[in-house]
Amino acid sequence: VNPADTDNYAFMVEMTFVFSMIWSVCASVDEDGRKKIDSYLREIEGSFPNKDTVYEYFVNPKMRTWTSFEEKLPKSWRYPPK
Repeated sequence: VNPADTDNYAFMVEMTFVFSMIWSVCASVDEDGRKKIDSYLREIEGSFPNKDTVYEYFVNPKMRTWTSFEEKLPKSWRYPPK
């Protein structure tokens, strides 16, 4: 987050705070709790994509948006067979 980027600084700090909260306080809940937290965070922070839960995204500082963790995987990656 670049403080010199006055147009986006507050927005990026807010996104970083929400991400940090998800992976600290909100990471300690069970599956039912994750669904409730996902629903609540979407009510107060409307910038999350609709595809997955809030737990599936990270702050992309270059794009200034939420980006799926799946985009960090190589295109050739597949789930291991069972």
